[in-house]
Amino acid sequence: CDGADSDLCTEGNFYCNGAAGMACNDITGDTLEICDGLNNDCNAATADGADEPTLGAPCDGADSDLCQEGNFYCNGVAGMACDDTTGDIFDLCDGLDNDCNAATADGIHEPTLGNLCDGSDSDLCLEGNIYCNGISGLACDDTTTDTLEICDGLNNDCNGATADGADEPTLGDPCDGPDNDWCKEGVFYCNGASGMACNDLTGDIAEVCDGVDNNCNLLVDQAEVPVSAMCTDVPNATEDCAGASGCVIASCDTNYYNTDGLYSTGCDCLTDPLPASAGATCNTAIDLNAALGTNFIDSLGINTSRTGNAAPAGRSVWYVFTAEDDNNDDIIGDEFHAMVEFVVNQDNAYRIDVYRGGCPGVGTPVCASEANIWEYYTNFNRTSVGCTVSAPCGEGNCRNANTAGFNICNSDTQVLYVRVFRLDGALSCGSYQLRFSNGICPSTQISLSPPCL
Repeated sequence: CDGADSDLCTEGNFYCNGAAGMACNDITGDTLEICDGLNNDCNAATADGADEPTLGAPCDGADSDLCQEGNFYCNGVAGMACDDTTGDIFDLCDGLDNDCNAATADGIHEPTLGNLCDGSDSDLCLEGNIYCNGISGLACDDTTTDTLEICDGLNNDCNGATADGADEPTLGDPCDGPDNDWCKEGVFYCNGASGMACNDLTGDIAEVCDGVDNNCNLLVDQAEVPVSAMCTDVPNATEDCAGASGCVIASCDTNYYNTDGLYSTGCDCLTDPLPASAGATCNTAIDLNAALGTNFIDSLGINTSRTGNAAPAGRSVWYVFTAEDDNNDDIIGDEFHAMVEFVVNQDNAYRIDVYRGGCPGVGTPVCASEANIWEYYTNFNRTSVGCTVSAPCGEGNCRNANTAGFNICNSDTQVLYVRVFRLDGALSCGSYQLRFSNGICPSTQISLSPPCL
């Protein structure tokens, strides 16, 4: 018989309990329906394991997490089992206990946790490690600041696209190479493992005379280099450096002049006649009589030539000579023919003035600004047919005393002062040649009839 318990198992027997009548001696208590594949409570209507206390309770399956994602159920003879088949739940870095295991650090299952990483700097170097920053997620603990790309042949900033030395502060700055000047004619560049270098290969720059600090050492022209080293020695001159104007002629040697304005030729012109003061005034005129030791006597045909130029500018040269009429009986005619003529007058630039008897203010001006010839003459024959325009009369055949049929031989002796000058007053080494004479005919009169004597 079954006693007064919850199961239906006949675990006792009936017995006579006297006045109480028949009774069952089953006092075993409830037989629970556990999960073992058997009908423990002898009630076919009761599911196997129905009395298991964990039946239907949450449970964790055979995964790595501790999360109860299933429920217990009765698996017959195998006993109680959990229906959690969800697989492993990893603990991500999100501030939550994803794997339901308080002992597991947040984010422990992140695949990059602990990996090398680069912080928020300009380089790409992995100088930190990834860690879990709770609800903020994964983070990098690289706080090393920027690693600059210096010039050493290494990839300092860990960026293959960045040129070696790209962060060098002097990269591209002007620089001076291994020469003697101080000029920055190159720029700094990165020379790999050798470090920074300068690409100035221009060689030495010498200081020249131009008003510029050529070699960049803050000293200009002759403040550093003697004029003699900068400026070529040129003839008859003292050289100087005039800054931006270059080498110039500071002064010419005595009696020399720079007539072409060029530095290279120096003081190219020696004044003529010497010295530059010779014949500068009428009162200091060059005495041609003294030079020859005689007056210009007509019967002797005395003559001399003198050359000159216009150095210095505005120069005038005065000459003085005495044209002497010997006044002898001139049987075939008077030879007196005082003359000053240009043998050479370069560029037709020179002129003469002639004064008779004295300097200007005293003497008589007889010629002004003449470019070719001045002459005063009486040397023409006297003719039996008289005088004509084509055959003017001079003193002709004369006698010192009154003689029938003859002129009196007058004395035409005169002192002549001659000034020669350049018409434009310019400095010039262009030359002239003057012939001073008496008793000589110019070529223009030889063809006259009667001819010049």
